[in-house]
Parts: sequence; C-alpha cells; structure tokens
Amino acid sequence: MSELQAIEAALVRAVRRRRLQRAWVNLWRGVFIGALVWLVALSIYKLAPVPFTILPIAGIAALVCVIAGFLYGWFHRPTIAQTARWLDEKQNLQQRLSTALEMAEGNRDESWRQLLIADAAKFVAKFDPRKLIPFQLPRISRWSLLVLAICAGLGFVPEYRSKAYLDKKQDAEVIKAVGDKLVELTKQNLQSRTPVMEPVHKAVENVEKVGLQLSKNPITRSDALKDLAKVQEQLKSQMKELAKSPAYKALERSARNENKGGNTLPDLQKKIDALQKSLGDKAKADSMDKLNQKMQEAQKAAAAMPNDSSAQASAAKAQMEKMLSDLNKEAKEMGQQIPNLDAAIDALKKGETENFAKDMNAATTDMEKLNEMAKSLDAMQKQAAEMGKDLPEQLARGQAEAAQQSLQKMIEQLKSGKLSKEDAQKMLNEVARSVDPASPYGKAAEFLKQATKEMQNGQKSDAAQSLASASKELQNAMEQMQDAQSMMASLEALNKAETAIASRKAFGECPWCGKKGGR
Repeated sequence: MSELQAIEAALVRAVRRRRLQRAWVNLWRGVFIGALVWLVALSIYKLAPVPFTILPIAGIAALVCVIAGFLYGWFHRPTIAQTARWLDEKQNLQQRLSTALEMAEGNRDESWRQLLIADAAKFVAKFDPRKLIPFQLPRISRWSLLVLAICAGLGFVPEYRSKAYLDKKQDAEVIKAVGDKLVELTKQNLQSRTPVMEPVHKAVENVEKVGLQLSKNPITRSDALKDLAKVQEQLKSQMKELAKSPAYKALERSARNENKGGNTLPDLQKKIDALQKSLGDKAKADSMDKLNQKMQEAQKAAAAMPNDSSAQASAAKAQMEKMLSDLNKEAKEMGQQIPNLDAAIDALKKGETENFAKDMNAATTDMEKLNEMAKSLDAMQKQAAEMGKDLPEQLARGQAEAAQQSLQKMIEQLKSGKLSKEDAQKMLNEVARSVDPASPYGKAAEFLKQATKEMQNGQKSDAAQSLASASKELQNAMEQMQDAQSMMASLEALNKAETAIASRKAFGECPWCGKKGGR
C-alpha cells in the first residue's frame, strides 16, 4: 500500500468514526428534546383536565425526536477533506494532511509532492481513531437524564382535577353505561315479543333510541334526565290509554293471582289427585311443616349426642329413641311411611353409630321431600279454587287463556257433530251465561250472543264460527295486556336509568333503583 493510500485509508476510518460519533451525540440531543416534550405533556396532563391521549401522542413525538436526532447525525457524513482539516486542527499538524491531499490531486512538482505525502504519512501511521474520537456520553446526556428523572418523579404525582370536572367525568361514564344497558334491555324486550299495537311498539322503540343517544352522544346530566323523563311521560301516557280498556282491568286483576304453571283446571286437578294419592288425605301442609321442623331438631340433637358409654350418653340415647318413636308414630298417623326413620331407630337401638347417622340424614331428606309435596299440594288447591270452572267464571275472573281453551273445546264439539241433545243444551246455557261477563273483551259479548241464537236455531257451524270470533277478541285483549307488560318493563328500565344517573351509580347498583321516588 502506498503512502497516499495509507493516508486515505486512515482518513476513511476517521470519517466513519466521526459519523458514528455525530449520530451518537445527535441521538442524545433527540433524547433531550423528546424528554422535554414528554415533560411538558405530562405536566399539562397532571394540571389540566386534558384527555389521556395527550400522553401516548407525546410519547410518539418523543420517540420521533430520538430517531430523527440519530438519523440527522448519521446522514450528515463529513467528507475526507473536511476530516483531514479537522485532524490537522485537532492534532496541530499545521495542515499537513489537507495539504498532502491537495498536492496529490494537482500537477505539482513530484519531489515536493512526495515529500509532503511522506511527511503526512508519518503522522497518519500513529493515528488511532478510537483514542482520538472516543465514544462517551455527551454533556447533553446529563440534562436528558435529569429531565427523564423529573418525568419519572412526576409520574407518581396524582393528577389534579377539580370536583366539577370529576363529577362531569363520572356523569359521562354513568350516562354511557346507562345508555348501553337501556339498549340491551330494549332489544331483549323486543326479541322476546314484538308489541302488536303500533303506538306501543313505537313507544318501546323510543326507549332504545334514547339509550343510543345516551350511549353515543355526550350530554350533561340534566339533559340526560330530561330525555329520560320525556320518554317516561310518553310511556305513562300510553299506559293510561291501555288502562282505560275494561279488558285490561279484568286481565290485570287476574294477573295478580295468575296460574304461573300455565295449567288448565283439568290438568291442575290431575296433579292434585296424584299428589293427594301419594300423601293421603290426612297430610296437611301445616302439619307436615311442623313434623319437618321436629325432624330437623331431632337431627341436630342426634349430631350432638355423646359417643361413649357414660351415663349421660345412655340418657341421651334413650331420649333420642323416644323422640324418634314419637316422630314415627305422628308420621304414620298422617299416613306417611318413612322407612329410613324406622332404620335409624333400629340402628340406634343396636348401637350402630355410623348407620344411625346415615339413616337419620336419609330420613330427614325424605321428610323434606314430603313437606315440599304437601306445600305444592296446598298451592295447587288454592290455584284450583281461584280458577273458573266454566266459561262464565273464567271470563268474570279475567282468565282469558282458560276461557279460550273452553271456547276451543266447544268449537271442536260443534264441528264434530257428535254432540248429544243434553250436552248441546248444557253448552247453550253456558254460552248464554257468558254474554254479560264477556262485555269487557271488545266484541266478544256480541259474538257470544250471536252464537247463542245460532245454537238455538241449530246452526252449529255458524255458532262455531261465532265462538271462534269471540276467542279472537279474547286473544286481542291478551295481546293488549302483553303490550302493557312490555311497556311496564321499559318503564322499569327507564326508572332504574333515571335513578342511576341522578345518584351517579351504576345501573341497578343502588338498592332503591327502580323504586318509585327513589333517589
């Protein structure tokens, strides 16, 4: 390698080293600027009610500053001539390197040229870029670390927010959550059953609309309460219109004591007979409940019995035998056989402690089942007493579904043509007595009155059609009732929403939510 090539190679190494050093220094300048950006953004967030998004935006800006600083230093590459002049100044070489490069490019005196290159090559041979251009933290790094330390400390400082701002933020969160819940409940309501009456359908949809408005459009607490109150008034007004219907009043009265099992009277009677057969005539709900309580007390006493051969244990065993024997006798007097209780008494007499505990648990379970059966029987008997036994009673008591079933049975009998004279007269009498009780159900009374005349004239087919029309009127009345129930569900949801916003609680969180006047 010639002396000129050695000089150029050394300068190339110096250029690379200077380039890396410049990129390194500018990277720290970018860190300093980025840290300042982050500090300013964090300070603003801590002191002012700005959105949290200011922090990730500032973080991205700080990262851009760091990258931009590095790239700025990296792409501003010094030339070989600039590096030669820099080394001359740095090493006090009196322009040897820069002059040697200039002489190498020009048509100068060859001897003088070689002399200058040789002189410069002596100094280049001793040149070490790593020592001359060392990598170390620049001064600005200290300021950068100081700013970053301040940012870290500031991160632990809680944000300052005024009470008004916190209340407004909480209101916004509650309003959005309430809106989402209203939309969800309304959709469930409409999916389970679409209201038949158009005004009712529209009123329920208005609840969904106000829910969407609360969920998507930020409004104040007072505006949200006004919107809810407006929709509530619409629903209440629609409820008043429905309540004017005589059919609604009759069905509402019946709904208070409705048969939740959905049984007709014959079906209910079959279940009553089956339970009565299993329990016997002497088993009453009150008596069985008292017997069950005694059994529970006996089980507790058995668990507390001492398990040794002391006099106290013997006395407790004798007392337990008497208690269980009395229980068994009382159960048999009610017509109840409890084999596990007999087994428990026998195990107690034989001193079989483990078997006794097992049989006592089984006997207690059997007694609980018998008690539940007795309660179910009592409830069914009360339901049967409340259910109308024929069409007039069903209409009078607002049992529209049972009345429909009675009408359907009559229609099938009329269409079959196998109705005896006696049964026809009985049906005629029942339909005639149903005219007045059917007056609340739209035109049902007119159709029943028409069916009565048609049955008297022997027009069975026409009578069946009139009865079907009366059944349709009952169906319309029931649909109105179901529409009212849909509106009641929407009103309840609105009431909970209003209370939640007024109290700044989650939907349904406060124990009084949904209660009239609750705040």
